[in-house]
Amino acid sequence: KIFDFFESLSQQSQLKAGDFMAEKVISTRPDATLKEAARLMKRASVSQLPVIDEGKNVGVISEKIVLDAMNSAKDPKDASAVPVKEVMAEAMPVIKEDTPFRVVSSLLDLNSGALVGRRGKIIGIITKADLLNAVLEKQK
Repeated sequence: KIFDFFESLSQQSQLKAGDFMAEKVISTRPDATLKEAARLMKRASVSQLPVIDEGKNVGVISEKIVLDAMNSAKDPKDASAVPVKEVMAEAMPVIKEDTPFRVVSSLLDLNSGALVGRRGKIIGIITKADLLNAVLEKQK
């Protein structure tokens, strides 16, 4: 068993971001409302969305940010109309497809996710769930 574990670690070190990224990037706009962003997260079964403005990665909105905004508002209905740009967090880092697994893993210690870019265009996203899935797939 222990040798299997070390072999899987060796295989993971060979993995690159492009090998385990999710290619479908679901995002929102900075002028979308919190209600729109929350509905999109629910529909897509995700807990966060990159905020993209004219192709540029400008922030991230998460369930936690939406809930915090609603809890701090006098009336939660007022919070639902707040634009994402007013409460979004700092943008996820953008990495290349050939970024090694270990580097991605370290980045996700500090960030909720990372976007994968190629020639200035976003082509994928990696979250902690994607990292975990990559580890589990290699242990099969």
